[in-house]
Amino acid sequence: MEEQGAILIEARLHEVNLRYDTPDGELTRTAQVLRLRQDKAAHLTYKGKGETSGEVYIRREIEFTVGDFQAARAFLEALGM
Repeated sequence: MEEQGAILIEARLHEVNLRYDTPDGELTRTAQVLRLRQDKAAHLTYKGKGETSGEVYIRREIEFTVGDFQAARAFLEALGM
């Protein structure tokens, strides 16, 4: 791409995604997602079961930043996730 005049604005960043579920797989079975992601910051995300409204897929999503990826991981695992 450089030969076409492209410039690098930001280098690639390795992203870690950990997906959690209950021991019996309830979240997967009910099409819900609980994810801990590390990129420039750590984020905890919940995605609810989706539904289709006309041609639009609607899914509730709650995401927030956590201060410590490893502590959040330990927390979720302590809850049995």
